[in-house]
Amino acid sequence: MNIPRSFLLTAATLPLAGASLLIDSAQADEVVNWSFDIETSGEDVFWTSPTAIDPDAAVYEGNFELTLVEVDVVWAGITFSGIDVTDEISEEDSTFGDSVDGPAPLVLADDFILFPEPPEPTTIAANLRVELDADGFGQLELTDVTLGTSTVDLGGFIGTQTVTITRVRIAGDLEVTAIAPTEPDPDLNGDGVVNVFDLLILLENWGVCPAEDACPADLDGDGTVNVFDLLILLENWG
Repeated sequence: MNIPRSFLLTAATLPLAGASLLIDSAQADEVVNWSFDIETSGEDVFWTSPTAIDPDAAVYEGNFELTLVEVDVVWAGITFSGIDVTDEISEEDSTFGDSVDGPAPLVLADDFILFPEPPEPTTIAANLRVELDADGFGQLELTDVTLGTSTVDLGGFIGTQTVTITRVRIAGDLEVTAIAPTEPDPDLNGDGVVNVFDLLILLENWGVCPAEDACPADLDGDGTVNVFDLLILLENWG
């Protein structure tokens, strides 16, 4: 690329130290912790978080943990309420985590729950979906719920019996981290100073970034090295 000498001389003497038109201060990651407590007797359940997270983050990390699974059961026409079966749920089934690119809306998890695994008779089956809506509120959906049978210790002289599940209560925690976009680094040659040498690198890479290669001169991450990247570099001159 041929760059006019007059342009380089002008750029090298631009008095831009201290300017701050385009670059904001570095953003910190945001973390929210939401607790949920839902129950169903077979109907669909929908839960919305009480607060929201930044919907415009670059990446979201979600971690989901069940802290309580409680059931009501019927045996011989008698209802037994509030039986804690949390310990019967494996760690693999009670926790999960994932990372999803932003911005919102987005889906953090979309899984089919089946407990226990075949060929054992089904105790509970449902579709579990966890997402962030466009405003950053957490959404949890438990749909297509099937309640079956289970073997439960009813205590006392009754002992362990096969019972019918009539209600399930599920409580847990959902932690979501909104990871802020990485701040651009206009010091393209890594010498600790933003100057004419960085400007030369940017201009030599002017245009659409090659799909297969890294493109450090694309400071705003839009896939093209253009005037917006030039402005970012000039705003950080020095």
